[in-house]
Amino acid sequence: EIKPEAGDEVRAVGGGEVIFGDYFKGYGNLLILQHANNFHTLYGHCESFLKRPGQRVAAGEVIALAGSSGSLYGKSLYFEIRQNLKPLDPLLWLGRK
Repeated sequence: EIKPEAGDEVRAVGGGEVIFGDYFKGYGNLLILQHANNFHTLYGHCESFLKRPGQRVAAGEVIALAGSSGSLYGKSLYFEIRQNLKPLDPLLWLGRK
């Protein structure tokens, strides 16, 4: 869970294709991107989606707005990285502020 600090924009961490964008129990409004080498990134609790399944996105492109759908903590972003369907520690991929 990531608390938005400077606005509500959710940006893709890498280029890829949107393969899912809908409500999913436990994740709220969930957007899933498929990347090269069987990587996937998941973005949950979105207020709204700015991209739809089938669309390609670039790294850093705004794909959704953070929200509170399905969240127990108010407005937040659930973020997950998977490779070969196995979850990875996102802190290994994201820089700290």
